[in-house]
This record gives sequence, C-alpha cells and structure tokens, in this order.
Amino acid sequence: MTIITLWDKSVESYVQAGREIELKRPKSCPACGNETLIFWGKRERYATGGKQNFHLYVRRVRCKNCLSTHTILPAFLLRGKVYLAERIVRALELVYDGGGVRSAASKLKVARSTVSRWALQFKSQAEAIYGRFLYLYHTHFPGAPPPAPYACYCRSALSLARRLFILASEKELSACEFSRWLVLATRGLSPANQPWSLRGGRIPC
Repeated sequence: MTIITLWDKSVESYVQAGREIELKRPKSCPACGNETLIFWGKRERYATGGKQNFHLYVRRVRCKNCLSTHTILPAFLLRGKVYLAERIVRALELVYDGGGVRSAASKLKVARSTVSRWALQFKSQAEAIYGRFLYLYHTHFPGAPPPAPYACYCRSALSLARRLFILASEKELSACEFSRWLVLATRGLSPANQPWSLRGGRIPC
C-alpha cells in the first residue's frame, strides 16, 4: 500500500537528499491499524515535471504485526504516476474548468491521451471525493456560506477543495500548495475509507 506524507520543501531538495532522505515514520499501519511500523529500506523512483526529470528514492515501512510493506510517497507524487502532482492537478483544473482535454494537453505540453487518462480516473472518483469534502466543509465551517454546486462532480470537487483549504489555512494557496494538500487529503487522488479530519487548521495525511 501507499502512504502519502507532506513534503513542504522543493522537489529539488528532496532529490538532492538522495538515499539519505529523512521522512517521519507513519504512526500506524494502514492495513491493520497497529502502531508497529519500522523502516524497511528504500527504492528508486522516477518522476517528471514535464521539462525537468527527477531520479529520487522513496522510503518503505514494514508492519511487525501483519508483515505488510508500504511505500511512503511525498505529496508532490501520486501513486502509479510519473508526472508530478502539481502538473496533474493543474491538468484536471484546466480540463474541468471548461477547456477540455485537448486544450489542457496543449497548454501543459502533455500527450492528450495522458491527460484524458488522468481526467477519466479522477472522474470515476470525483463524487466520493466531493462528498468527503462537503462533509468536512459543513462540519468544520458551519457558518460559512454553502458552496456553489456545479453540474460536474469533478469541477465541484476541485472548487470545494480549494475553498476548504483556503478557509483552513486562512491564506490563498499557490498551485503547488493546493496540489500537495489535495493529494494528502485524498490519499493520492483516490477515496479513502478512513474519515478525514481537520487538525490545526489543516487536513493532514
């Protein structure tokens, strides 16, 4: 399984750390819930931002209780994706803001088939993601005006996520910050079984 963790520094700083990269050990095993995780080596990973390619290492943990092994990904990466999260989230925003796949692919210089695949994968999860964000919105900001709904769950989920994160952080978020918090909150742009919560004004991993 994949565990997403926050990395609030630059991608370059992560890459420069090489095999010596230090990450906080996750508290509990996502498979059995026991607090029995130990670090279990590293593996190589390739990523690209489009114009720049990165060769980096990701850490792994193993549960002493259920013996399952998990990979820890910094929030600028998504599981099963080579492109950086910021580029993928930006493509989703461009697609569902009315521009469409062709326009998004042209602006980002990414293959149209790749952007189409990102959009379809997100679309399959968008209703669940929107539902979770709507629950958080009403739970933690009951006095805030209700979010404006859109006909498309994809656009609604992205719009509500940005609004929720801005309310939680009390500041405007850059594209980079937004993409990383979205990846954290969705466990890698996919619905999570565990309930999400806001702690310290943020949506944590």
